[in-house]
Amino acid sequence: MKKYYTTLLLAVLSVLSFQTIQAQTISGRILDEEGEPLPGANILIKEQVKIGTVTDFDGYFKITGYTPGKLTLIVSFIGYAEKQIKVDASTEGEVKVPPAKMLESNSDLDEVIVVGYGVQRKRESSGSVVTLGTKDINDIPTPSFENAIQGKAPGVQIITGSGLAASPSIVRIRGIASISAAGDPLYVVDGIPISQDFFTNGNSGGMNTNPLASINPNDIKSIDILKDASATAIYGSRGANGVIIITTKRGNQKGLKFGFTSTLGVSAPTKRPDMLNSAEYLQLYEEAWINDGNVGTPSLPSSIPLTWEEAQEYDTDWVDQTIGTGFKQFYDFNVQKGAKDYNYYLGVSYDINESYLIGNSYERLSGRFNGDYRINDKLKVGITTSLSRGDNNRVDAAWSGGLGAAMSTALPIYPIFYDKDEYTFDGNGDSTLSASKGDHWLKAGIGNNPVANRELKSWRVRELRSINSFNVNYSPIKNLNIIANGSYDYMNQIEDVHLTSSDLHGFTGVDGVAIRSPRQIHNYSSFVTGSYNWKINDDHNVTFLVGTEYQQSQNYFSAMKTVNDQGETVAVNNILNVDEPFYDLPNKDNYDFDTTWLEPDKRFNFMSYFTRVNYSYKNKYFVQGVFRSDGSSKFGPNKRYGYFPSISGGWILSEEKFLKYNPIVNFL
Repeated sequence: MKKYYTTLLLAVLSVLSFQTIQAQTISGRILDEEGEPLPGANILIKEQVKIGTVTDFDGYFKITGYTPGKLTLIVSFIGYAEKQIKVDASTEGEVKVPPAKMLESNSDLDEVIVVGYGVQRKRESSGSVVTLGTKDINDIPTPSFENAIQGKAPGVQIITGSGLAASPSIVRIRGIASISAAGDPLYVVDGIPISQDFFTNGNSGGMNTNPLASINPNDIKSIDILKDASATAIYGSRGANGVIIITTKRGNQKGLKFGFTSTLGVSAPTKRPDMLNSAEYLQLYEEAWINDGNVGTPSLPSSIPLTWEEAQEYDTDWVDQTIGTGFKQFYDFNVQKGAKDYNYYLGVSYDINESYLIGNSYERLSGRFNGDYRINDKLKVGITTSLSRGDNNRVDAAWSGGLGAAMSTALPIYPIFYDKDEYTFDGNGDSTLSASKGDHWLKAGIGNNPVANRELKSWRVRELRSINSFNVNYSPIKNLNIIANGSYDYMNQIEDVHLTSSDLHGFTGVDGVAIRSPRQIHNYSSFVTGSYNWKINDDHNVTFLVGTEYQQSQNYFSAMKTVNDQGETVAVNNILNVDEPFYDLPNKDNYDFDTTWLEPDKRFNFMSYFTRVNYSYKNKYFVQGVFRSDGSSKFGPNKRYGYFPSISGGWILSEEKFLKYNPIVNFL
């Protein structure tokens, strides 16, 4: 019986002891500066470093199993300054800590950067990465975001192509990486590798389009530029020229917020070329005439359809006729909201840029919607979609005419218009009116009259662009994250050229010529990644990433029917015989614009497998290994795959004892 009572007493004491241990709990909540919950914040007891926890989705935490006493909680989270909370946990029972707010860290080293299929603390990155934020991108108004990078990222060279509206810029990261292949970096928008071929419509006036101009710079949250082999290796062959990762804005702020931005400006050349006037040109010509041993009144060469006397009647400043002052306008409206289970960002913008060349402008209307919804603590979905329409009203420039002709072959002795009627006489003395007063003077060819070349030619490139993605983020267990992403990049580009004169550019016997060059690009891509963060102990931490990616790109072109104004089919090609710009024809319903999309003239598939392993020791020694296998249908069956390994390391010397408290060096 005595043994029975002893056993019962021990059982009761065990239950009471268990209840006492269970009752010893420290609980609280961690918030950000805006008062929103901060999930995933690390909390450790300073006096008992092996005891701690992380906050849940709503920012709440509970700590058990500690030794009672006066304790200090150390709260840390990437991008926020470390916070210490004093707690008196000497008594039994639950100790409730008042909600604590974390303040953002002023140190750029704790900044989270995008490194390809994931993020990483800047201090832990062993690759060369430059990050530009919203302020860096929008501090000056630019029609395309790549112009805003100029001079702000070391090792990145931005060369503006021509100064024309929406003209593309040449971007080179750490110089030229190839002798014969393209040198443009890979552009990734919200995880989507996008099409950025400047020669989508072939060599039509040089670098004819800028696909990047369809992205509203005001929608961009950050730009991460991956420069060296370690940083770009995760993108394999496509990262050979560097990678520019663009992250657009999402609704991550508290409550409902509205934003409006408007900018106005002008465009003018920094320096105008100083050209000869008519008298100076004729004086130099006469001196050359005399130096050649000639005497008397000079005679102009046969390529100049003027007599010496006629040449003295005209004085045209072709540069002044070509260059003007362009006006710029930009309007952006956005609304965003962040809540417990969802967030969204909606933006609409209108942008019109006129360049310093008369008649040249780019007009863009764009809209964007980004949203995320958390279904439960483990599953989250997100959508990114954008739609833009850009109208590039082009003019000839450089070698194709315009300003290029104004500075070279368009002589100051050439008139712009006929100042009187001109007649052509036949052998019988009969006359025919060949040009009326006020007509463009074309005796030296349209290329030598930049005004005629501009006013008798309508040239527009219209681009419809939509970039879309849908992603699923699933965390089945702690520290394991699976992401699936599917995207569609669509581009529809139509180039319309209308020549109103029958003798322009080699077309004769018609009242006018219209040329349409349509092109469509469909870019499908998807990837699945799985990442796991394995914290072995306080000193050792390993992060694994594995993934696969698939991409298919299709490039279509169309053959147009040639029709007359009665709708009768003349031939099957891309020339349309009309007497007005056919994209603005008042009677355009009379024309048969039957379009037959042909099979893709360019189609390729791209398949990849990749993995990345990051190891850190004591938060000051870092090693990263990357391996990627890329397969492309552009190559033969036996040479289809390439393999791209990379290994890199980092050492934070300032964490060593001999530098840790150095007053001069805070990070090395």
